[in-house]
Amino acid sequence: MKKLTAGVLVLVLSSSLAVANAQQTKKDSIKTQEIEGVVVTALGIKREKKSLGYSSQTLDAEKVNSVPTTNFINNLSGKVAGMEIKNNGNFGGSSNIVLRGAKSITGDNQALIVLDGVPIISGNLNSGDASRGRDGFDFGNATADIDPNNIESINVLKGAAATALYGSMAANGAVIITTKKGKRSKSLGLSINSTVSVGSMDKSTFPEYQKLYGAGYNGADSFISADVNGDGIPDTVAPTGDDASYGPAYNPNLLVYQWNAFVPGNPNFGKATPWVAAKNDPSKFFQKSLSFVNSFNLNGGDELNTYNLTFTNNNETGILPNSKLNKNMLSGNFSRKFADNFTVRTFLTFNDQTTVGRNSVGYNDNILTGFRQWWPLNVDILELRDEYFRTNKNYTWNMNAPLDGDLSAAFWNNPYWDRYQNYSSDDKTRLITGAELSYDVTKKFNILGRATVDYTSSKQELRKAVGSHAEEFGLAQADETSGYWVYDDMIIRQTYDLIGRYTWNVSDKFNTLFVAGGQFMDQHQRSTENSTTGGLIIPGLYTVGNSRAYYPSIENNIRGQKSGVYAQASFDYDKYLFLEGTIRNDTSTALPKSNRNYTYFSLGSSFVFSELFKSSWLNFGKVRLSYAEVGNDMAFGRPGFFSSRGTVSGLPMADISNTYVD
Repeated sequence: MKKLTAGVLVLVLSSSLAVANAQQTKKDSIKTQEIEGVVVTALGIKREKKSLGYSSQTLDAEKVNSVPTTNFINNLSGKVAGMEIKNNGNFGGSSNIVLRGAKSITGDNQALIVLDGVPIISGNLNSGDASRGRDGFDFGNATADIDPNNIESINVLKGAAATALYGSMAANGAVIITTKKGKRSKSLGLSINSTVSVGSMDKSTFPEYQKLYGAGYNGADSFISADVNGDGIPDTVAPTGDDASYGPAYNPNLLVYQWNAFVPGNPNFGKATPWVAAKNDPSKFFQKSLSFVNSFNLNGGDELNTYNLTFTNNNETGILPNSKLNKNMLSGNFSRKFADNFTVRTFLTFNDQTTVGRNSVGYNDNILTGFRQWWPLNVDILELRDEYFRTNKNYTWNMNAPLDGDLSAAFWNNPYWDRYQNYSSDDKTRLITGAELSYDVTKKFNILGRATVDYTSSKQELRKAVGSHAEEFGLAQADETSGYWVYDDMIIRQTYDLIGRYTWNVSDKFNTLFVAGGQFMDQHQRSTENSTTGGLIIPGLYTVGNSRAYYPSIENNIRGQKSGVYAQASFDYDKYLFLEGTIRNDTSTALPKSNRNYTYFSLGSSFVFSELFKSSWLNFGKVRLSYAEVGNDMAFGRPGFFSSRGTVSGLPMADISNTYVD
């Protein structure tokens, strides 16, 4: 599969009026330096920004870490042209970077994340069909494992020409993250930062509830008539089985037996209460969120050694009851110069995270779906809270047949029962570590070798307590009133790079840079998914062995390899005319043996005419043009092959084959 990018012409102009003021002169100087600054591009190559024949944008640490968040990607929203940050606002949920729109139909349009020259795993950890907006849980994605307190800068590379050297991994663009490094200093650098943040539910995004009509689907005819108190006179009963507010109009003089009139021990048990709108609507269900972020940094070095060590603890409670996240992040960068031409650097990023109480996403029976469109407005949310904590049982407003003694949920559990009994939890450990050796063969020729490991181990669990409403649950996808689901996953990627760079200053005006290298990547993922079937035997014991019936587990063992060789040639004439070409050839085991190899290239040029034609009113002017062809293969283990089974009523039918590509 190939993607073509061609004919991109951009004109960049910058000017300012000369003002006889020392302060203004200083500002203009800073502006020019920013335009002509050095940026980190593909493969960690530092280039003058004005020389680039493609689009890139750099952000410093201050913009990245402006607001404490579990995922620093959220802080990039609105700060980079052509960048769209996609997230569902869920507690601890994933945030994806999409540059210049969707480019692939395979489901992954996220930009490549490169950490200190290393492409890292950055996919989502969704359950079920959550990534497609259906039922499931969003367990976050790998970008949240990067400590924003340890980021020095971010450079966003847009377009195929900018990312061609990374191969198909960067078909959707690339985000180059440079972390903090140690600096030579006569003394130890120590910094401690603590941040406390308080948040609340954004009411502007929440439904505005009417205060005129109560529970029911049939207007004034929704009430049920029955002799509740045994006096022989029919009483008015609220339709507890109806999950809507298209019922009778409120009337404070009308006494109605509502859901709590049938719950033994409730203050309103056996009582008819006025038919009025609830004092506390579902907006009172939410609590204040609270976040504590504490960060500790050590930085220093001498003539031979440098070091930078950062530890950050992030402790959060969400706006939903029983939601909390605790994350510990350790980042380190260490280097030693063994000779004037030989340096060794080691680095690590370690993350350990525990989360409880994520809300499910998509169209399903989650609490927020009910609040949005299936809620009777005569029900007071805080009365449901009090009832749950009084009994620790699933007494809900949505009873099946209270007149017949059936107080079980018709469609909706008590929302507090869901939050404190039917909750999700997950644990994740992430380690990115490696070492690189840099050797200057001559003053012009450098060789860099690097080996890295990216390892993630995660466990995700869902609980459904005995006494819950029957809903689709578990691997059997059957309606269950209780159950337990668990998913264990391990993924490890090993990457090896060898890069050679040769700089040749042909003359005072003509400079060249040649880069050639190779990369080998080996990725292995192993996962196991288990669940109970038929419900739990012993209430409160959440293990697969507590299942009433057996259902086979789902196990995956996926391995893939990708190797590539590449080259780049860059030419600079007198700091105003630049030309660059790249070529890369990849081999991927995700593709059939007969077609695993693909080649692509890019050409780019830029003309900084402000260097050639000096003017007092023009600070900077540039025209750039680029063309590229890139490949985009599939992720390892992704191929979904279906066998045709004819048609039914003119519609094609298919089933999944048990064979894989070879």
